[in-house]
Amino acid sequence: MNICKRYLVLCSLFLASAGALPAQTARMIDDLLEAEAVSFETACAVTLAAAGLAVPDPLPETAYQEALEMGALPKSAKPEAAINLGQLSFLLMKAFNMKSGFCYALFPGPRYAYRELAYRKIVQGRNDPSLSVSGERLLLILGRVLDHTGADR
Repeated sequence: MNICKRYLVLCSLFLASAGALPAQTARMIDDLLEAEAVSFETACAVTLAAAGLAVPDPLPETAYQEALEMGALPKSAKPEAAINLGQLSFLLMKAFNMKSGFCYALFPGPRYAYRELAYRKIVQGRNDPSLSVSGERLLLILGRVLDHTGADR
């Protein structure tokens, strides 16, 4: 098992034990880790539960609707469509109510949310905001957001 996978498994277990995702089963986490591309629904369910904005173990459809209502998703987003890194960054910024830099404050959206998270080293490596997000990457980024915001304390 390489170091990245170990880190993701530890993050998953930490999130589950810390109460951020209390009702997630091991099978659901395994499915998420194996996903090549995460849907808007799944990303919303995991993110809003971790941020404490949804009931534990929310239905993906319910979490998706909540994220739409709070303006964290594009209106054209389809629940089953794959979320990209820019859209995930915007969802995370909104869900965790993260403070931002000048550009994001003036023009809130996926582009500047991605740049803000890249600046904070939450999104690392050579990336492009238009890349789809795997389940592994979602949990890795979510773990860094929780670390950065102190939401798990």
